[in-house]
Amino acid sequence: MEKRSLSEKIDKVSCNEEEKRISIQMEEGRLNQHKQSGIEHYTLVDFAARHQKGFRNNVISIEEVPPLVKKCKRFECYTTMFFYNQEILDYMRKNIRNGKASVAGYSGKVWTPFFVMDIDSEKLEEALAVSRELVSYFLQYWDLSQESLLVYFSGSAGFHILVDTRVFGKVEPSENLHLVFSEMRKKIARQARVKKRDVIDYAIKDKVRLFRVVNTINAKSGLYKVQLSLQELFKCGVGDIKNKAKKTQPIYFTDTAGLVSTENNVKKNEQAKEIFQCTLGRIKNRKLKPVVIDCSLKNTEDPSKVLCEARERIWNNHVTKGYRNNAAVRLIAQFRLSGPSKETAAKLIVLWNKKNGIHLPLEELLKSVESVYGSSIPYGYGCNDEVLKKFCPFEDRGRCENYRTFIDNVST
Repeated sequence: MEKRSLSEKIDKVSCNEEEKRISIQMEEGRLNQHKQSGIEHYTLVDFAARHQKGFRNNVISIEEVPPLVKKCKRFECYTTMFFYNQEILDYMRKNIRNGKASVAGYSGKVWTPFFVMDIDSEKLEEALAVSRELVSYFLQYWDLSQESLLVYFSGSAGFHILVDTRVFGKVEPSENLHLVFSEMRKKIARQARVKKRDVIDYAIKDKVRLFRVVNTINAKSGLYKVQLSLQELFKCGVGDIKNKAKKTQPIYFTDTAGLVSTENNVKKNEQAKEIFQCTLGRIKNRKLKPVVIDCSLKNTEDPSKVLCEARERIWNNHVTKGYRNNAAVRLIAQFRLSGPSKETAAKLIVLWNKKNGIHLPLEELLKSVESVYGSSIPYGYGCNDEVLKKFCPFEDRGRCENYRTFIDNVST
């Protein structure tokens, strides 16, 4: 099949767009993406809003979102990007934080209709350039249609690019989907040869991350999050986009909240499917084979024997402000991987804090222990972690036995 140029693809989309565009989709319309995927039990999201009591932890069905957005006067409204089944409600009943049921720390299965890339920069021109690079990649190499590739101006400092998950084939609900997507963002940025990769948010690694609802107001800028056509993305400047965001705009290809596609003709793409399946396999393998030092910790007398040279430096030395909390988390994470209980890890980290004059409040230390041990997937910090690199004594990391082990595990 003859490969069309990028401009031809954009023009083709814009020609069909007026026929496809709907001013505001009626909520009664069929949510084809959700029904076709066979995940009909995953219909819940966490809704948050500035004018809602408690801000968040209001888990509702996706059909209830538009009326709530209207009730909140389209001001500072958010939902989670992931969908949940009834299990999250059972979890919340048991997960009481500060006297209230909370979604925090949820580790069950999730599903999502869209793979999200969040591009954010203090210079909106940079965010726009990166968004164009990514969309160009999706159009040229994944051959996506406008129905499966949605773009939004966030209303502030960036853009959200949403790819319909049906392009990956059948995406099943999973406990690891957030980790798979996090790795995919890095891989796509490399393959797209994005020049300013640091403006892409790679840290969307939790299952309860909130995203602003389309056509709602950003309190700081006074602008709305609005949907952009591909033609607008490539031809409009920052000023034009901001002007467009001064009021609500038509929504097309999704329900009124932008949560689920209304389109039938989204097709699987083999390149997209390959990236998804390969990343999914790597994440599963990583859970089965965590990169840890082959040593167990059976008492609190000498924890340094389970620490690499970088972590040992943290354990034996004073750590300055700006690194204290991060350093503590790296130690606690390694303690968990090495075998001791949460109580033992707490004793160790308190000892570290005292003997080195770190002066972190006890409450902060215990919160870090709870966070690390409360995660369903152990925190893993490898040799490329920026904090560990600061404390690593090896200029040539190839001389470090732990680094060589890390490379061997990552490459398999």
